[in-house]
Amino acid sequence: METIASVQGARVHLAIPKPTVFVREEQKPSASVLVSLYAGRTLDKTQVAGIVHLIAGSVPEMPPGNVTIIDQNGKMLTSASGSDTVSGLDSSQLEYLNDVEQSYAKRIEDIIAPIMGMDNIHAQVTADLDFSVTEQTAETYKPNPVPEQSSVRSRQSSETSGEGAAGATGVPGALSNQPPGGATAPINAPANAPGARPGAAGAQPASASGPMHKDSTTNYELDKTISHIRKPVGSIKRLSVAVVVNNKAEKDKKGKLVYRALTKDELAQVYNLAKEAMGFNQARGDTLNVVNAPFNLEVGEEGLAAPAWKDPAMQSLAKEIVKYLLIAGLLMYLVLGVLKPMTQDLVAAGRPEEGADEEEGEEGLETAAGGVGDVVHIGGSRAHSYAEDLELVKTMAKTDPKIVANVVKDWVNKE
Repeated sequence: METIASVQGARVHLAIPKPTVFVREEQKPSASVLVSLYAGRTLDKTQVAGIVHLIAGSVPEMPPGNVTIIDQNGKMLTSASGSDTVSGLDSSQLEYLNDVEQSYAKRIEDIIAPIMGMDNIHAQVTADLDFSVTEQTAETYKPNPVPEQSSVRSRQSSETSGEGAAGATGVPGALSNQPPGGATAPINAPANAPGARPGAAGAQPASASGPMHKDSTTNYELDKTISHIRKPVGSIKRLSVAVVVNNKAEKDKKGKLVYRALTKDELAQVYNLAKEAMGFNQARGDTLNVVNAPFNLEVGEEGLAAPAWKDPAMQSLAKEIVKYLLIAGLLMYLVLGVLKPMTQDLVAAGRPEEGADEEEGEEGLETAAGGVGDVVHIGGSRAHSYAEDLELVKTMAKTDPKIVANVVKDWVNKE
C-alpha cells in the first residue's frame, strides 16, 4: 500500500478468529487499516476499492465487506453497510441522487444557454427517488369470453332413459286377487275365455318406455395471465425544478450595454424549453418555476468563496512550507553563525606561518638563482598565480635539481 503515490504510511490490524468445529459459531476474519496520506492528497474510490480487495485477497476467507479503512484524520474511506446518514440513504444512493439532480440541471442549462448565455441562467433540481426494492407476482383472470372465441378443454355428454312395468287393472277386491289363468295371446283370446280376468276386457297394455334424460358438459380453457414485476431501484417519483434567468442584455442607440426584463413571450419560451428538457410529468406531480430577475454581477464566485486561509488544503500546505522554512533557517544559522567563524579562525591562525615560508622560499630561490641567468625570479611579483609559481618550481626541479636541493637545505639550516 505504501507504493501508492498518495500513501505515506500504512498500518494493518488483522482479527483472525479461532477455528471451531461448529459451523454456526464460525466467524470470518476482519481487517482494520490506518493510512497516512501526504498533505493535500486523497484516495479516490477506485484506489480504496483496490486496497480493500488487496487485503481481502491476502487473507483466506476474508470478505471485502470486513475491511475498514480510515485516514490519519479519522475519516472513514470505506462505506459502511446499510444506511449511514440521517436521511436513511447510504453513500452510493446519495451519490446517485446527486448525479441525477446535476444531470437534469445541466440539461436545462445547456438548452437555454445558447439563447440567454451560460452566465445568465441557473437551474436547481430536487429529485425524489424511490430506492425501495419491490417484486410483485400477479395472476389475473379475464371475464368469460364468447364460447365461439374460447378453446374447449373437455366435453362430456350422457343420455338416460327409464323403463316402467305394466300397472294393475280392475277394481280391487276378491276377484282381482285371484291367481291368473293360463297364458293366452291377448290378441287371439276371447273376452270370456277361461283365465280371463273380469274387467280385463278392453284393457290396454302399459307403455314399456320411461322418460328420456340427456346431459352435456363442456369445459373451456381459462383466460389467465401470470406476470412477475420487479420495479427498478432508484426510479424517479417526483421532480422539482427552479430556474432563474438574468435580464436580457442589449445595446442601446449609443452602443452602451443595457439590461431589460424578459417579455411574457420570452419567459414563456424559456419555461417551455425547461419543461421539455426535464421531461415534465403532471401525473407524477412535477413542478417547474421560472423566474426572471437581475443578477448581482458584483458578487461573483470569488466573493462568495471562502477565504484561502480557511481552506484545509491551504492550511496543510502552509504548515509544510513553515516547516521547511524553519529547517532552512536552522541550517543557515549553523553555516553562518558557527561554521563560518570557525573556518575564519583556522584560516587566520595558519596565515603567518604560510607567509614566513613564502618569504624564506623566495629568499632561497633568489639566493640559489642569483648566478643563473635563465632562471626567472618567481617571488618578487604577485602577478603570478599560485598555480603558475608551482608549475615554475616543478620545471626548475626537473631541469636543475641541485638548485632546489640547495634551497631546501637552506630552509633546514635556518630553522
